[in-house]
Amino acid sequence: MHPTLFTLGYEGLTIEAFIARQQAAQVKTALDVRELPLLRKKRFSKSAFCFALSTHAIAYLHAPALSCPSPTATNTRQMEIGKPTPVIF
Repeated sequence: MHPTLFTLGYEGLTIEAFIARQQAAQVKTALDVRELPLLRKKRFSKSAFCFALSTHAIAYLHAPALSCPSPTATNTRQMEIGKPTPVIF
């Protein structure tokens, strides 16, 4: 059996709902690619997120080198709906 890579977003979810989705997919390790995993959203900042995952036997690994470079992320946030999307990769 080969390892499977899932992408799981957290927008609009509680930490409980996010973890439930990971458990349903049998995720063993959460790979956090956010450059700065500091959020105002309760329980999704790095320390709280790591702790919440660990209480459900899900390992946490922070790998910011795998995230989008900051200029790319900035360009994506500035895109307008209905306008042509620039190639960013």
